[in-house]
Amino acid sequence: MVSIHCPNKRSLPARAWLTRLRRLGWAMMLLLLAACTSTAQATAGTASNGPHQNQPGRPATSAVATPQSPQSLNCGSIHGVGSQGSSPRGENPLPAEACLLQAFLHCQPARLDYTRIEVDSGFIHHFRLELQQGHCLLSDATAIFIAPSPPRPAASYSCRAVTMERGRYRVVGCGAEGDILLPTRSASATSAES
Repeated sequence: MVSIHCPNKRSLPARAWLTRLRRLGWAMMLLLLAACTSTAQATAGTASNGPHQNQPGRPATSAVATPQSPQSLNCGSIHGVGSQGSSPRGENPLPAEACLLQAFLHCQPARLDYTRIEVDSGFIHHFRLELQQGHCLLSDATAIFIAPSPPRPAASYSCRAVTMERGRYRVVGCGAEGDILLPTRSASATSAES
């Protein structure tokens, strides 16, 4: 009896599936990591000590600040999944986003962290609003990650404004990143409360 060894016709697709499973595993691990991070969010209930210094759509650096509390607001961490940026796990990102908008309008130091996860990649945005020499400076330090590699070093950009248009918050004019659309509340979370 003669036996003939044939190459396994399934070896190439099997390797491709293993690669996809490995990437999916990393994406799931990153999603779980994002789920475990703190989602404590500050409310936007700050009192105004004067007129609004910034208007939506105007550059942040053109404002002259009125003395405010030196305390910086921590608006929290928000998460988005997929290209539409809907929030996972029924989170409601709106209070954190409103906090950043109010801080921008009142030229008050604040921070907001936003992690957006795609299938095998994602972005981590660290938005900061600071007072420097009487002007409001809005910045974004962005790190990009592609599974299974660690995040690339962050690139920093100056941003022009925080706005709300058609029910969506966005950070406008952030260098090479352009406009960054912040996540919405997931449809499943909205329907669960009804």
